[in-house]
Amino acid sequence: MILAAGILLWLIVTVDVIATTISIAGHGPASRLLAQGVWRVVCRGLLRPARPLAAVLSGPLVLGFWVVGTWSAWTLIFLSDDSAVVDSATKAPAGLAQTLAYAGSKLSTLGSGLAEAGSPAWDAVSILPAINGMILLSLTASYALSLVGVTTRARTLAVRVDGLPRDRLSSQPGEALAGLHDAFLRSAIDLNAYPLASYFSPRDPAAHIPSAVLRWTDTLTQEGVVRARPPLGDLWRGLEALTARRIGALASRSDLRAAVEAWYRRYSLHPLPDWWRPAAKEQAGRASRQAA
Repeated sequence: MILAAGILLWLIVTVDVIATTISIAGHGPASRLLAQGVWRVVCRGLLRPARPLAAVLSGPLVLGFWVVGTWSAWTLIFLSDDSAVVDSATKAPAGLAQTLAYAGSKLSTLGSGLAEAGSPAWDAVSILPAINGMILLSLTASYALSLVGVTTRARTLAVRVDGLPRDRLSSQPGEALAGLHDAFLRSAIDLNAYPLASYFSPRDPAAHIPSAVLRWTDTLTQEGVVRARPPLGDLWRGLEALTARRIGALASRSDLRAAVEAWYRRYSLHPLPDWWRPAAKEQAGRASRQAA
């Protein structure tokens, strides 16, 4: 039973690592459920006072899950047989702590002087966690570096969007967006390929990626903006890629806004701003016309 549990846990973690780091799916099932669970329970529910810290940690926790999950899986596998791991001095079956240390040493390829394999068969099996650990740590490290790059570029874009004058976004939306065309398109594709980056929520509101995407969408879906500047259609398709929704016709502004709104609710700790709602936009428009 313990052996079956260890193998099952190892398969779950390995499939998740491969699906997240190598495949084009963007994330594996376990990492998606873990990230969403931490986000909803910690950031929005039970531990609201700890939201700033939890928002910072919810993304890195997934990377920790891969290491801890693999470590736990091999510990269970070695615990399934009393003769799998023995004390190096007494040759007595190793306890939980010693087996845990032995599995960790094999995964990290450091070796262990306090415990050893209890039989030639288990000595051969001990080669597998060493190979597993080398591959896992390499994939995790490279993926973490990629996440840092994606997050940094997206936050840089968010700060630039936050710094755009609101009157320019309203009066000259095409010109305001054109200068950030390439940066936004790249960030949209990056966040679609690395969805875990969206869970690395910053403390600084100006670097809040979902808010920048919301502001960008609000400007892009203004009447006539895309038709006035056809190259901005690429940004429309970038938002489609980000939200994993194929809207199709560039005239379907309400459909695109609904898709982005659902994406925002999934990754943001903050409620939708008042200016996003149609009623608020109409009221602001009437106020500006009266002032003019």
